Amino acid sequence: MSIKELAQFATFNTSQSVAAAADGGVSGIEQRRGILTSDPFTIWGHASFTSADNDFNKGGDDRRYNGNVWGYSLGADYRFHEKVIAGLSVGYTDTDITTSYNSGKYEEQSWNFSPYVMYEPVDGALISFIAGYSFGDVDRKRNSTVTGNTDSDMWYTALEGEYRMQPSDSIPLELTARLGYLLSKKTLDSFTESDGTRVGESTADTSQIKPGVEVAYSFNAQGVTLQPFVKADYIHDFVDEINDDSNALNLGGGLRVLSGETGLSGVIEGERQFCRDDYSEYTIKGLLAYNFALNGDDGNQMGTLAPFVNSNLDADGGQVFGAGLKFTSADSVISCELDATHTMSSDNAGDTGAKLMFELAY
Repeated sequence: MSIKELAQFATFNTSQSVAAAADGGVSGIEQRRGILTSDPFTIWGHASFTSADNDFNKGGDDRRYNGNVWGYSLGADYRFHEKVIAGLSVGYTDTDITTSYNSGKYEEQSWNFSPYVMYEPVDGALISFIAGYSFGDVDRKRNSTVTGNTDSDMWYTALEGEYRMQPSDSIPLELTARLGYLLSKKTLDSFTESDGTRVGESTADTSQIKPGVEVAYSFNAQGVTLQPFVKADYIHDFVDEINDDSNALNLGGGLRVLSGETGLSGVIEGERQFCRDDYSEYTIKGLLAYNFALNGDDGNQMGTLAPFVNSNLDADGGQVFGAGLKFTSADSVISCELDATHTMSSDNAGDTGAKLMFELAY
């Protein structure tokens, strides 16, 4: 998801939405799927830049805006089974939009937590499931002088299946067919603008299906596998269409780099959206991953590194969301946990923190 769904929260019209906060969580995991290895542990970092321009202005309905979103995320996962990988990503996005229709601005900084699971039922097939939550702070301006501030939160989930095949054993050409479904709901809390105008709570829904194909070619360069690829994705929105246009086409391509000896892998790609009425968008994104195994000198595994996510209530009735990583030694004597938490109190005030815990059993 990206800033193509801006206008709902800019114009208070439920026909469009801002869903950029999920970009780091979903987009990063999508790139992670392309560089799976047999190593049990992987840590990765992802960055993306999306630019959008909406020129819709017809029959007195002015929806014009332009701007961009920067997204960053860190993730880690563990291969629990030969066919099952589970992990967690934590992301941050910065949205900056100029809303021409009301001489205004829309700025949002948000955090997201996205646990995910990938399952390989047979060779060449991959099924992935992502669920996530984001929360953010929104600053708005209209008529150049009237300002307002509010909070946002969003729940989202994505399910995707793909099948990759190599038609010829003698030619390292891979064809991939995929089908994905994305569902989200985002809410902006009610607030009062600087001129005293009361703005009610607003919500936006996304229900989107995305079939696509990819063609990739692999070759070896001094022990490093290089895989250039091109891809095409068709997008259909069931609700909250962009400019009342429910269909779009994304065309893109990039390069994957895989180095088995160092454990380092990476992806860089770009894509552009076409076929939306009076709307254009392009994205550039990249991912760097490190795959490794925690083995001692005897070759045995030293322990497990597991991501986690949790939700609870604090003593004052505030909602606590947490995510992190936990390492446990093979003999269960040593454990270490890094935990990031965000607490949303009953008056909608937020507090974010982190803690490191070390335990020794005896």
